[in-house]
Amino acid sequence: MTVVAAFCLLVLLAFPAIVSGWCLDDTDHDPNTRRKIDCRKNPDAAGSQRACQSLCYAESWCQGTVWIGSPAHWVKGKYCCFLKDRYNPSALKSQKHRRYCRRGY
Repeated sequence: MTVVAAFCLLVLLAFPAIVSGWCLDDTDHDPNTRRKIDCRKNPDAAGSQRACQSLCYAESWCQGTVWIGSPAHWVKGKYCCFLKDRYNPSALKSQKHRRYCRRGY
């Protein structure tokens, strides 16, 4: 049993949960966008917030994401996932159809 517990702990440390941070519905974080994901060209990112956050976790500089689930609300008809390189609590603002998620570590 100890070996199984040690293995599970190792897996948790090596692969943190993608949504281990926190999220705010109907919230945007305007400044500090480092990368916009074109979801027409990258349909995997458009599929879920989890996919958007996976892109963030792949980059050491990424501090959070803004995800827009409905294609009707994508920015310029194509951007649904925004990777943020900084978090500034005063930059959070109310905006329908967007979800800001702070990266968990």
